[in-house]
Amino acid sequence: MQKKNSSNSINPFKPRIRDKGEIKRFASQNKARLLISACDTEYLEKNFEYLMAYKQSKSEIPYLVLIFKDKSSDEDDLDKKIMKWKNRVNSTKIFIGIFSCDALAEVKKKLGESTYKMYRTNYIRCARYLMVKEIWEILGIESRGFTIKETCTYIMDFDNYVLGDFNHIVKARYGEKKAIFCWNSAMSTEKDFPNSLSCFSIMEQRMKFSLAHKVIKAGFAAISPNALTSTMLKMFEFYAIGPKSSNVHHKLFSFYYSDQVCLLNLLRDMKENDQGIYNKDIGWIDSNNSKIACLKNEGKPAIFMPKGHTRLNDIID
Repeated sequence: MQKKNSSNSINPFKPRIRDKGEIKRFASQNKARLLISACDTEYLEKNFEYLMAYKQSKSEIPYLVLIFKDKSSDEDDLDKKIMKWKNRVNSTKIFIGIFSCDALAEVKKKLGESTYKMYRTNYIRCARYLMVKEIWEILGIESRGFTIKETCTYIMDFDNYVLGDFNHIVKARYGEKKAIFCWNSAMSTEKDFPNSLSCFSIMEQRMKFSLAHKVIKAGFAAISPNALTSTMLKMFEFYAIGPKSSNVHHKLFSFYYSDQVCLLNLLRDMKENDQGIYNKDIGWIDSNNSKIACLKNEGKPAIFMPKGHTRLNDIID
């Protein structure tokens, strides 16, 4: 019997991480805690202050920023930029690495530059979740049965301001959970959204609804390596980049809120299959008023998620 070529089983839209050895050395200073974000070169250069804010913050968690490299980009030029950024930030708790997806080059040809730029942004939003399992494998922690208090990987929007020690609060409040996700109560018609994952109700013959994929927020999450979360991340991958044989335009990551739709779908699947495990192992942060990660800065959260409208000078006394 002829052996199947293992490369045939790899989805061409799966992100490829470079510098695995350097990432392993960097993250090994604290395998139990890692913060991940992803963006492109243009966005990092425009918003470098977010890295400086993290450098100056109370958080000591190794922060891995993964930069997307287009197939057409000059790798030597990108390496020079990264070296310049590393020298500028000058922090042992921040590492800037590279990931790529050559399959997007074909998408670019079909869509044209302007449309492709948004498509690529959507892909990057999903890629930060798609790369978690491989990072666990690089660190040798993928097959453990951890809870949040023991080992945790945080996924975050690059344009979040880390100001305080969010990890300390997370461990104290959610230590026994296996994963934590965000929702925004201000956008939900249902106050028990984490329990129902629904924003639809009928009261006195009147229908109320809001968009559940906008209520759930992908800009901050905490995931510990274990069998449950490994399955959840596999589900995220299937939803985001789909069967490898499906059409490019059928990929869910082509939608702006795709990362949030993927999270919503997998959490609904999990809840419907076993409500007990869902209640026991999944925690929720209300980004409308949380002290951990919040869309507003009035309460001085450890992470301020301004959605790009507020600059650092506006929030620091």
